[in-house]
Amino acid sequence: MSSIEQIPYHYDPAGEVFGDGPIHFLVEVGDQLFVAWGDNETRTIVVNPILRFELHELEELGFEEAWTVVRVPATVTEGIQFREIDNAELSTSYLRMNDEKAAAFAAISR
Repeated sequence: MSSIEQIPYHYDPAGEVFGDGPIHFLVEVGDQLFVAWGDNETRTIVVNPILRFELHELEELGFEEAWTVVRVPATVTEGIQFREIDNAELSTSYLRMNDEKAAAFAAISR
């Protein structure tokens, strides 16, 4: 993690940054998951909502080993926590977030 701490981060909520590079970890904020991946061209870590990716792509990447999740707490006193999740938990979170997004768009469309 120490080398990752020294790399500039770029939050890309719309998923507009496309590039090539490894996924380093997932970030959990509340009940939302984000993917932190290294863009080889810009040498930054891009953080996208997990829905920027297709579920089957993520499941393929997490097939062999668990996903590392960095949990960002609501308050600083809780401290940052690390945990691992498997593809089943990743899929459940992904589908829940996708349903929430669809419901939000449906509410706006009314």
